Amino acid sequence: MKKDVADLDARLRAVEGRKPAVDISGELNLLSLAGHSTDGMIGLMPNLRFTGIGRGDYDETEVGMSRDLTMLHELAVTMSGSDGDDLSWSGTLVVGNMFGSLSMYGYNSPVDSTFFGAPQGQGYNSIPGGTYSEYDSDVYLRSLSVMFDGNLLGQGFGAEVGRVSHRVGRYLYQRPDYTTEYQSEAWDNGEHYFDGGILTFDFGDTSLNVFGGRNSDRLTTNGYEINGMMLFQMGDSEQMVDQSLGFEYDVPLGDSGGLKLAYIFLDSNTLSDGVNRNSVYGGELDFDLGGVTLFGSYSKSDLNENTDVVNDEDNEAYEVGLYHEGDGFAAGVRYREIDKYFFAPGDWGRVGVFWNPTDMEIGGAFVMFELNPTVDLVGYYEHAEVVDGSLLTAGDEIDSYTVMLNFDLNGGKKFGLSYEDTDYKLDGGDLYSRWYTARYSQPLGENSQFMLGYTFSDADLGEAAFKGGLLSTQIQIKF
Repeated sequence: MKKDVADLDARLRAVEGRKPAVDISGELNLLSLAGHSTDGMIGLMPNLRFTGIGRGDYDETEVGMSRDLTMLHELAVTMSGSDGDDLSWSGTLVVGNMFGSLSMYGYNSPVDSTFFGAPQGQGYNSIPGGTYSEYDSDVYLRSLSVMFDGNLLGQGFGAEVGRVSHRVGRYLYQRPDYTTEYQSEAWDNGEHYFDGGILTFDFGDTSLNVFGGRNSDRLTTNGYEINGMMLFQMGDSEQMVDQSLGFEYDVPLGDSGGLKLAYIFLDSNTLSDGVNRNSVYGGELDFDLGGVTLFGSYSKSDLNENTDVVNDEDNEAYEVGLYHEGDGFAAGVRYREIDKYFFAPGDWGRVGVFWNPTDMEIGGAFVMFELNPTVDLVGYYEHAEVVDGSLLTAGDEIDSYTVMLNFDLNGGKKFGLSYEDTDYKLDGGDLYSRWYTARYSQPLGENSQFMLGYTFSDADLGEAAFKGGLLSTQIQIKF
């Protein structure tokens, strides 16, 4: 009997200790967006979405929340597993109507969506603008890859092959987050998605990443680009990046920071105005000077026809900044200049209604105070001046102010208030955009939360004036 019990105990331990062949996890999101107009004017959100616009018989009519109501849902299921210690795999399948609704322009807009000089968006990398809408439910593979860790010629080596995602740096290769009304790691992580691979070579403390593959025609079942990337943004150009190849070299600088260098080839199979390639290269530096962090960045984007240079002038971007973080206090200053022909697929921020601004010199500062252990006060200021006048007029100035108050409440609840005011001193007159925002979130369980937000807009942009708001609610469940 003792032997039988011992054998049964051994079998139970073996079964309980056995790792499942497939791990299943995921995320469910339910999002509602209710927009309204005010005083006969539609609203304009920070991501340049129009709100308070009717549908059907109320097409292009200023309406309230009940007629500008958008209900969205998304279920992302991730399956993963491994075969030994060195080989693993993972894939995420997404079902819902969130993708087309948040990545496309929408419809019924009484204001031209090219008003802000942006071409039509493409999937996760879509340029902001248009109205909110409900597109048909869709299915797509967000990721599906095999990962291998080992060594090559005595050096550390790793590979990820399949539908993968990657980012390099803010001015080089990083996807902007235009979904200000929706919180989800996959939408907000800044990574570009493509079919190909990422190879990692470790040389002591330094590492080299080689990444690339096919970028265009990665489609959902409804035929939408998952992460369509424009070769460059100028005029009515609709050239997309069809394939890419990038080299990223990371060098640690002791315990004080690191240096990142990169060279990325972005190729189009379409030749337009003698251009079919965008070569993006540069570096970014973070270095601790002893309580103060120095950030520096320099990037360039050359337009080519194959290996022949078409344009290598007025196409640089650089930034230098100093940041300090102490006990209950943080502050920083920075200066940056982005030339008018700088066309890297990066994410260097927003000034008022201008996302990833070019042809501007921009200086700014921020400060954060911890008023008490549960309340933070944050302030931002930026001043921008137009250099050559490619979109605006040379000498035009922009001043942007933002104030935020954040509260940590009991039980994991959070509440925040913010006010953003941007003044545009343009050749055509003095204009402005203002946004008032309140946000609240609370846990619903260990792996779920409820989020509520409201933004009111008040803007005069010369060709159009805006006044209206957007109420958003989101339930997020992770499993």
